[in-house]
Amino acid sequence: MHESDELSDFVGGVPNNALILQNERSNNDQPVHPAQNLIYASIIGLGLFFIIIFICMIWLRPRKHDESIEMNTFVIVSTITTATTTTVKTTKLESIITRQKTTSVLTSTTTTETPSSISVRPTTTRNQQVLDICIPISWNQTGEILLRSDYVESFIVDTDLNIYISNSNLNTLQKWLPGADKPINLFQGHFLGTPLFYHSLTNSIYFYYMFHDVPGIYKLVNGNPTPIRVFSANGTGWNINELDRGCNGLYVDSKNDVYVLDSGHHRVVKWINNGTSQILVAGRKQDESNSDQIDMASALAVDEQNNHIYVQTHLKFRQAIRRFSDGSVYGTVIFGGGPKTALSDAPADYIEPQAILLDKMGNVLIGESGKVTRWSINAEYLGIAIGGVSTNGTKMSFPDRIAFDKYGNLYVYDHDEKKLVRFNVNSTSCKN
Repeated sequence: MHESDELSDFVGGVPNNALILQNERSNNDQPVHPAQNLIYASIIGLGLFFIIIFICMIWLRPRKHDESIEMNTFVIVSTITTATTTTVKTTKLESIITRQKTTSVLTSTTTTETPSSISVRPTTTRNQQVLDICIPISWNQTGEILLRSDYVESFIVDTDLNIYISNSNLNTLQKWLPGADKPINLFQGHFLGTPLFYHSLTNSIYFYYMFHDVPGIYKLVNGNPTPIRVFSANGTGWNINELDRGCNGLYVDSKNDVYVLDSGHHRVVKWINNGTSQILVAGRKQDESNSDQIDMASALAVDEQNNHIYVQTHLKFRQAIRRFSDGSVYGTVIFGGGPKTALSDAPADYIEPQAILLDKMGNVLIGESGKVTRWSINAEYLGIAIGGVSTNGTKMSFPDRIAFDKYGNLYVYDHDEKKLVRFNVNSTSCKN
């Protein structure tokens, strides 16, 4: 419903004779001595002087710096009231893509990025500014169970704190509004399990999809359920401009370049300029059939600031994480790959990572059996973030999906318990 444009008029006032100034002086009034007039004038002048000084101090006071910072972030103006009253038409994903003209899908323009049916406006929030500067240090050990779901291939949390889940069993993209007890199902039955990536700068959700047997990367912008094709591969072969039928990781950087974990080809390829050119950034080259740099890869993380690429892979039948640095396609194992151990503060080569997440400074969060641990950029152990055998908080069994929201709160999906839990941030690197 729209608010009425009519405004009710309100007129207030006082009677004309509410304030009466008595100027007449009776005959019994005594004349005022000149010295008294001088004293009264001095007092009035001194009062006016202090009032002027006070006004100047207020007017010239310094403004708060953080109120003048403009953030390159957008939010949707229109909102959905409740999940139960929202009607969503579940349409086959291929039919939606087919209805789009080829030029409108392939061309990256402002009108394509922001559909006319969605009204957007720039916003500046203190929380978003703090997250860009401050790094989460600790989280409340007692988490809140937000939802329970099985077959979670991937999940993201957008700017409005909506949770999107790629459900590999239902082949559906599920949208959970904050506080909802049921999801909104998008592309029901036609959204195959795929990694999701949320690009906060453009409020876009990126995903992998096979359209007419051609692999490609698509996105949903500003909550609009109509997918936009970012690029399509030139087939499923080994050429650098081709993709396999399996994709296990996505990352989109600040330049809108897309990193694709092409797990079937054991490599990570960076697609730039809307996919018009490609660069091999990690893993196997076409003529390296014996390379095992990226074997059975299951997750991807990118540290833009330090030029690092992390790939969760298998090594000696155990989970490990390789890091690729300085443009080299050959990585180094920095987490996992060693013999099993029960020690909670074991060196990095003894752990068995199940999930990986990076903060703004390149520090690493690793999902392990029963806990999430923190590590420095140099693979130095910094302690347990959440979980562990000694915690009095929420118990975690097998955390294999982890993510941040815009406030730095930590979201953890427990694969064994089939639950998604949010742990609110306690402290940051700016104020502990």
